[in-house]
Amino acid sequence: MLRFAGLLACASAVTQTFYVCNDVGDEAFPGRYDLDDDTHANKPTWTNAQGKSIFAHGPFWYIGDLSSHPVETGYRGVTDCPRDADEPGTDCVYTASKNGREPVPVLSTAPCGAGEI
Repeated sequence: MLRFAGLLACASAVTQTFYVCNDVGDEAFPGRYDLDDDTHANKPTWTNAQGKSIFAHGPFWYIGDLSSHPVETGYRGVTDCPRDADEPGTDCVYTASKNGREPVPVLSTAPCGAGEI
């Protein structure tokens, strides 16, 4: 993995932080996802305090665990997700993969309010 997130963020205005504030079927997925120094499949990644990451594989966006091999996907972007983009976008609708549970995460660029997550 390449370590150029800072340069990438400056050069292309990649979102620095995403939030998952809704009730999710797996308690490790809500929270703040910060831009990593690492990339996956030549795209930026964002990781929360529980080690879950937002990442791309091919043209698709996922939320899962990049630390395991093979990578464990909890949720896959299926609707209104920008394909081959540098970030997932907040309109992306996810579905639970084999390692995920309903309800699914909803991405936001706005911080969570009091009582959320």
